[in-house]
Amino acid sequence: MKTVARVENVSRTFGRHGEVTALDNVSLEVNPGQILALEGPSGSGKSTLLNILGLLDRPTHGRYWLNGDATDRLNSRDRARRRAHVLGFVFQAFHLLPTKNVIDNVVVGAAYQRLPRRTRYQLALELLDELGLSHRLTAMPATLSGGELQRTAIARAVVGEKRLLLCDEPTGNLDTSSTQLVIAVLRRMTDRGIAVVVATHDPVVSSHADRVVRLVDGQPSSGAHR
Repeated sequence: MKTVARVENVSRTFGRHGEVTALDNVSLEVNPGQILALEGPSGSGKSTLLNILGLLDRPTHGRYWLNGDATDRLNSRDRARRRAHVLGFVFQAFHLLPTKNVIDNVVVGAAYQRLPRRTRYQLALELLDELGLSHRLTAMPATLSGGELQRTAIARAVVGEKRLLLCDEPTGNLDTSSTQLVIAVLRRMTDRGIAVVVATHDPVVSSHADRVVRLVDGQPSSGAHR
């Protein structure tokens, strides 16, 4: 089984002289079909680690391999290409385009993969049907429930051949029933072979993860479920 993401002895400091340490010697792996939950208080380094995994930031020290490839020497164009083809991002605030309906929002997720328009819509249709949203294709974001908004955001993030889904507090704005729906969708994504990393304060989300890594002051301690 090919590891989707691996960080080795990664640290990230900020400030002219590195006086603020956000991550301190973090090592972890994420495999296909696995949900890894990142726990920890605000300022513990969860978002910094997500940014590094998502090629939005670079470690100060240490190395990161994505889909088997070392990322330390990738230029800006190569990093953008991998974000478009390999990575998906889901946020607490959904970030759907308010003037586009459900299917058009999802198609946006495939726009940078250089797929034919017909293929993009076909992939979006299949994914939305799988996620129970085939009856909401033409609905506008303002008319969707919280659970529908997040499922649409997840569909947009993974449409195509994405390998790694990065989620930052994806259930933070949801009620209990919608949270359960989103957890079920994340598990469905792992059934497709996608690796999922979730930064969360929600113990319900963590309880459904295959592995939990807790960050405190940028340093990890880890445990496993099941």
